[in-house]
Amino acid sequence: MTPIHHWTHQPQGPDSVTSIGDGAFFHNFLNTVTIGNSVTSIGNMAFWANRLSSVTIPDSVTSIGIAAFRENQLTSVRIPDSVISLATRAFLDNPLLTASVHVDTVLGEDVFPPGTEIEYRGGDPDRAMLRRAPDEEAAAAPTEEAAAEDEPAVDEEEPPGEEEPSVEDEPEESGETQSGEPEPESADEEGTAPGDEEGFETEY
Repeated sequence: MTPIHHWTHQPQGPDSVTSIGDGAFFHNFLNTVTIGNSVTSIGNMAFWANRLSSVTIPDSVTSIGIAAFRENQLTSVRIPDSVISLATRAFLDNPLLTASVHVDTVLGEDVFPPGTEIEYRGGDPDRAMLRRAPDEEAAAAPTEEAAAEDEPAVDEEEPPGEEEPSVEDEPEESGETQSGEPEPESADEEGTAPGDEEGFETEY
């Protein structure tokens, strides 16, 4: 009896199929697949973890989801000009040697394995938009509330400086007490009583 993982599966979609859903053929040990000309989108992880050695993507496809063909046996792939966005890790973990893609196709991060020779069709390779796909950009964009939380708090306190003297620290005017009454005259250094003048004798 042949083990199931050695079987050859050849799913073939009818022309009425317009999209292949997320995880539709995930880990199915597929060796070959035929994608119908009516398909416009290939979902996330649609063919992840299979044994595809080749795949033909029709010109009707406009988007390829995250990890759609990850972990297969593809050595080369051609992305048609109709594909607008190619999501993150779509062909990662394949023994890809070459890949061909239009310069205006929006590529996610790590679409192809490191070392893959990429051919950019339709113009200057410098025009290739190597950035995250629009759907991933929206998910990664911070909201206004999150951005406000991330901003450092502004210290509204005034910088340290000289403190203004308080009323209590102000020097008192000579001749008056805090109550406003005149201070009594103190005795001079020789011990003369207040009110005594030089040369005045006091009788006892």
